[in-house]
Amino acid sequence: GNAAATFCEGDLIVLTTSAYEGGNVMYHWRTPLGVFTTNTASFAINQVTDANSGAYSVYVTVDGCDSRESSTTVVKVNRKPVIAVNSNSPVCQGDTLELMATTIPGATYIWTGPGGFSANVPNPVRNGIPMNGDGTYRVVVSVNGCSSTEATTVVKVKSAPRRPVALSNGPICLDDPDAVLTLAIAPVSATTGATYSWYDAAGSLVGVPTVQQILAITQLETYSEGSFPFYVEASLEGCTSEPSQPVMVQMNRIPTNRAVAGDDTRWCENLALQLNATPPSIGSGKWSLLTTGPDAANAAIANPAASKTTVSGLKGGLSYQFRWSLSNGACTDYSTDDIQVTIDRVETPEAGEKIDTCEVTSLRLNATQPTTGSGMWTQPGVQELFGVKIAEPSNPKSLITGLEPGNQYIFK
Repeated sequence: GNAAATFCEGDLIVLTTSAYEGGNVMYHWRTPLGVFTTNTASFAINQVTDANSGAYSVYVTVDGCDSRESSTTVVKVNRKPVIAVNSNSPVCQGDTLELMATTIPGATYIWTGPGGFSANVPNPVRNGIPMNGDGTYRVVVSVNGCSSTEATTVVKVKSAPRRPVALSNGPICLDDPDAVLTLAIAPVSATTGATYSWYDAAGSLVGVPTVQQILAITQLETYSEGSFPFYVEASLEGCTSEPSQPVMVQMNRIPTNRAVAGDDTRWCENLALQLNATPPSIGSGKWSLLTTGPDAANAAIANPAASKTTVSGLKGGLSYQFRWSLSNGACTDYSTDDIQVTIDRVETPEAGEKIDTCEVTSLRLNATQPTTGSGMWTQPGVQELFGVKIAEPSNPKSLITGLEPGNQYIFK
């Protein structure tokens, strides 16, 4: 009724009994494999197997007389587990290592490996494996207190390419017949020998994978006005880098707006010129001075990006040409309109000498005609109330009527 004594395959079993005295003492050991005789009170069995499992007893012969046989001792020899191991090596840095050992119900697993790795399941995984995860992984399996021979598998961890940095030549004007979208890898982030694959926001491959660090895309018909992300991955010897940060590319089209700079005009030299273009509904506009040379050196547009802005530093007696240009992102200067502005000099008026006359009711003024533009005669309102009239206010030699002798009159 006693519990069996358990051993593991390959262990040493030593059976003992009480020692007897006599001239000729022999010990007879009854085992599952037969009876064995010794002249000592012990019997050793090396490298036991499951064939050694069973009942054991002993009797002694002393000087030709046999003792009664002992009670039995039951021995149970358990087999050591036999396992095979494998892995998904080689793996890329940052990928998942999968380790695999023979699955035995009820077994205990002890895994160890490089970089402090340990696990206690039949098929452990190592997520995000680092470069120091390269090396030998070992496992020992125990069943019923019996441990297997240590099994090993060698894992190779391959270095992943550097994470690339994506660049572009954006923004792009889609209505430019020569438009080309160029996607590129920043040289400092490139990996020698790597293949680069570019993707759009939907994860669709753009172009074909290439070892070149520049990808030129000429087929842009599928794009519309807007901002579009592109990202790139580097692959080398089966290992793929982390995706790059997306590079945003602005795509633009030419709107239906047309530039309207306003009408040609004349302006006085002592006043800041007021430009007044029509602002675009989409995009932006910009004023520029087309006139060149010394006479344009001091001209300054206050706010070139504003449709309504002032210009200072213009010289009287000259004409200046200004251009209003429309742009929409990459579609620059798609429409322009020019105006001409003539700057009139400001002259000092010469009304003539003071006129002393005899008793008359009319006379002619004698001002100097300006070299450019025109002049205008005026008089105080009270003179006009008393019937004094300037016949031709814009004539420097206009006739004055309604004068009364003895009075003094002022004309400017």
